[in-house]
Amino acid sequence: DQELYFLCPDKIGEEMEQEAIEKSIRLDLERKEVRVGLPFVRDPITHLKGLHRGADSNFVQADRMFRANCRRIKDEKRRESLVQTKNGLVESGFMINIKDLPDNQRKIIEGAQFKHYMPWTVAEKPGSTSTPFRFAVDASITGLNEILAKGTNNLNKILDILIRNWCKRYVWSSDITKLYYLLLLEDQALPYGLFLFNDELNPDIPPEIYVMLVAWYGVSSTGNQANSALLKLAEVLQDEFPLVREILEKDIFLDDA
Repeated sequence: DQELYFLCPDKIGEEMEQEAIEKSIRLDLERKEVRVGLPFVRDPITHLKGLHRGADSNFVQADRMFRANCRRIKDEKRRESLVQTKNGLVESGFMINIKDLPDNQRKIIEGAQFKHYMPWTVAEKPGSTSTPFRFAVDASITGLNEILAKGTNNLNKILDILIRNWCKRYVWSSDITKLYYLLLLEDQALPYGLFLFNDELNPDIPPEIYVMLVAWYGVSSTGNQANSALLKLAEVLQDEFPLVREILEKDIFLDDA
């Protein structure tokens, strides 16, 4: 009984967070889109303003990290790789310069009570020939991850998947390319996905503001949202694709690294 007393509040909290995550996902089958909001567990305005000394943004923090990154990037190869990565994100529709954002979405950001800039660092991918360097964002630095639902751990264990499939005569595997980037952010989430960059990566040049249009690594709710969206799709489309639901429920492995 004593053990149950201590465990129940955490379990209730996880289940409530999971419900918030489920509600943050919206399927648009007509447009073949999955849209997600940010599943906050506490008021983001009060929390973030409190952490950032009452300011209406964390621009100072993000700008300081941007300039520090610029000073560390001394070789042209690294600069070109990062510019190429940023251009690829823009061309793919995953990120947009705020100047090119439609008026209605830009007004949402301009009128937001808190504008959240994602601080980023440079992560190296030595084995990659196309993008040996990429952006790594961490929403824990700003305090954003503290107030986002993480939910229950519904990820399948890879060992269970392997053992189960060793017993089958035929096995196939596939991969969903850029899964997180397939989760389009709802308009109200846009003020929390601002990003500083300039192509010169010069700390003496003011950075331009870009807006993330999709869910990102480094945001604590994204992994669960991706997994939950797949399960929700399988449930909605189970009559049309009856075998898909079992595969997604039991044999999918989502790498949240």
